[in-house]
Amino acid sequence: EMISLIESFIASNGLELVTQNLHRLNEFDSSEDAQGVYNTLAILDSLVEIDSSHSVAIVTRTNIVSFLVKRITNKQHDANKVYASEVLSILTQHAPNEVKQLIVADDGFLDKVMQSIAHYRKMDIVGKTEEQEFVENVFLTLNTLLTAFVEIQDLFLKLEGLELLLRCWQFQEYVAFCGITTMNLALLHHPKACQHFVDIGGLKYLFAYLTLIGKPSHHKYKKVIGQKQESLEDSMVSIVSSLCLQLCMDPMSDYNKRLVVKLVENNYEKLIYVCTLFVKYDSILRKAESEMVRVKEQLEAQGEDEELEELLDPDNLYLEVT
Repeated sequence: EMISLIESFIASNGLELVTQNLHRLNEFDSSEDAQGVYNTLAILDSLVEIDSSHSVAIVTRTNIVSFLVKRITNKQHDANKVYASEVLSILTQHAPNEVKQLIVADDGFLDKVMQSIAHYRKMDIVGKTEEQEFVENVFLTLNTLLTAFVEIQDLFLKLEGLELLLRCWQFQEYVAFCGITTMNLALLHHPKACQHFVDIGGLKYLFAYLTLIGKPSHHKYKKVIGQKQESLEDSMVSIVSSLCLQLCMDPMSDYNKRLVVKLVENNYEKLIYVCTLFVKYDSILRKAESEMVRVKEQLEAQGEDEELEELLDPDNLYLEVT
């Protein structure tokens, strides 16, 4: 019955009706208008939660993307700004690739998303959960798009996205650590991006952050780093891997020489540290594989075919190893 109601709502232009006046609401001067914006976002959020395919109709039949982008670039911080960033990340994650292309095609979309990040690059938001949630939502949107198309990586490079992330790294605030995964995705399988990373001085910050993440005891974000240490180290090592793979294709290139010099300086300090991380995570991987073998044998002995099939599903195996 609920599904039928939702389908009828969408078929009767309900999406257009609830979103068409969003741009007219004066939410900064009227608490009623602010509540109206929040309720509208809650409707869209609920529709996608019930069925992720609703994201297609929401993006293609309304002007919600332009509203959300405008909302997250507003410097005034409030609950609706956070919620707008969350809804944007939800729509981006659940939309199929052809709809993601429409999202990015929205006037200046990627540039505006980057602007919303730039505002926080020097900002100390220790203990400010709403600001942290906003930043994470915006980076999640960016990360989702970077994994969808090489063209997004190209555009991100053209819009000086790598420079933005390095400026964030320079100040070591909350956005810097959120941007590590984004940097990884921006460089992945992209030779030009890897070369540009070297050109703009990325190597200087890369290994400094790799060491910081491993030993964050005196940093003001040590709790945050500690909670995300494995995923941050994974992204940092992946960046090193991308640089090695893409820049070492031509051993005589200046890019490769600069990378090698950085790896071997200070008595091979950085190379040794990367190898230490390899040993650490190789040990974790071996333990995970042993545990999976034990569970597999147990399920086979008990005749639990359904659970065994689920365990051996490639996606589940990847998640377990991760």
